[in-house]
Amino acid sequence: MRTRSNKYIKVQMLQSILKDVLVRKTAHYSRYASLKKWSGCLKATITGSNAISVCSLVVSLVPDSPTSVIIALVATSTSAIISAVITAYELENKIHSHKTSYLQYQDVQRDMWARLYRNGLSSDDLDGMLAELNARLGLVDDSSLPVPNMVTAPQSMPVPISPPKDTNTERLVSQSMSSQNNTVIDVCIDDGHHTDKILLPEVII
Repeated sequence: MRTRSNKYIKVQMLQSILKDVLVRKTAHYSRYASLKKWSGCLKATITGSNAISVCSLVVSLVPDSPTSVIIALVATSTSAIISAVITAYELENKIHSHKTSYLQYQDVQRDMWARLYRNGLSSDDLDGMLAELNARLGLVDDSSLPVPNMVTAPQSMPVPISPPKDTNTERLVSQSMSSQNNTVIDVCIDDGHHTDKILLPEVII
């Protein structure tokens, strides 16, 4: 009875951590997509400014065309300022960092979620998964840039459930059903009288 209750708690702990991983993965992807879009716009502006500058300089060779010189100066200054801002902000490094963090979180989530579907997971197996998950997340978190306004999922300790009277309880993960952003798995007990439903976050591959 005690073993079965502990297993259920560990599964809920894994679920809670994976929900937090989903939040972090989504936040890093949103940040990466936003910065990538800004990078494309700024690069297009620099290219356009350089083209305008070159054309204006060529036209300025014609006598009595001061306007062309002014346009060339404005375009060149704009290009130089934008390039300086991109370099100072380290835009390309931040894009690469957020993309790497997103892919690492996705890999961790996909791997751990798939392993939760295995039948016959023992309490020691769940202990190993928790230790491995925390270790891998620690490495990813250490190398990740912070994401502004990111709200992580609360890490609350699950409440133990009341185990059935029959002590012949072996945990089997028998069925999975997709439901929007969550997946419901049925944890069945051998005595045939008890079924628990556990919500797991959907893995986006």
